[in-house]
Amino acid sequence: IELETPSAPASTEASSNGASVATYGEGVHKTGTDIPAGEYFALADKNAILPSLTVRDGSSSDAKILAIATVQNFSIIGISDGEYLDVSGCLLLPLEESKAVLDQMLANTTGGYPSGMYKVGYHIDAGEYKVAPLKDAIIPSYTIYSDAARRNIKDIKTVESQGYVTLQDGEYIELSGTAIVLE
Repeated sequence: IELETPSAPASTEASSNGASVATYGEGVHKTGTDIPAGEYFALADKNAILPSLTVRDGSSSDAKILAIATVQNFSIIGISDGEYLDVSGCLLLPLEESKAVLDQMLANTTGGYPSGMYKVGYHIDAGEYKVAPLKDAIIPSYTIYSDAARRNIKDIKTVESQGYVTLQDGEYIELSGTAIVLE
């Protein structure tokens, strides 16, 4: 499964209702000051070496890491007031504005859902799906989280050959070197 990645949106874009949508680029953002608390969709810069998101409980070098993610194509992160979000090689937009962007990315994709992170019930319907490793993937896997903050893992599996996964509304599935195959 190949993914067509659109150009990254500008710093502000029009939403589906015509209003402008704030987006957030690279750097460290303090939640509640620089960026509102909530769930965000991260779109990887295809030229970035290692797009990533890191959430910390403070700004000092010894601050506790609360969540960390490398971003394959796109991902989701949830942040709360007072947390610090370090964005590298990505552009963030509010999750509720991500459906149109993801639909555009998937428009030229056939056969399923490629590597990335999806919110079940929003980006992908609940249900049972076939999963398969992508060709040339080093460690194909999937992780199911109970929330966007990535602190509660419900399931994590390597995918060495095709198998099945059942998804429930409100969960988040991150596919890494793996795809959901639609028949």
